[in-house]
Amino acid sequence: MEKKINLDFLSLLCLIFITLKLCKVIAWSWLWVLAPLWGQIALMLLILLFQEIQKFFYKCRLHNESWTPANGKIHWDYKTKQMYDDNGNVINNEEDD
Repeated sequence: MEKKINLDFLSLLCLIFITLKLCKVIAWSWLWVLAPLWGQIALMLLILLFQEIQKFFYKCRLHNESWTPANGKIHWDYKTKQMYDDNGNVINNEEDD
């Protein structure tokens, strides 16, 4: 019975880097030698984080909710396309002449 070894590109690249490091052909840190392994995980985590941020903003827009920055609560009304503060005053970002 034959056993097939299935390696993707990054796993094969990692094996090549490890071999080169152990044969002292490259003088890289082990952090960079193993980068193809942890790089996959880091990329997946970044994609998941980006998706969660997108979901958050989509949900806020869908429900027309407010968000709270450091200087107080601001409400964005998508129908009138204006920002309001806590007291219901319109916040105008344009400079007055």
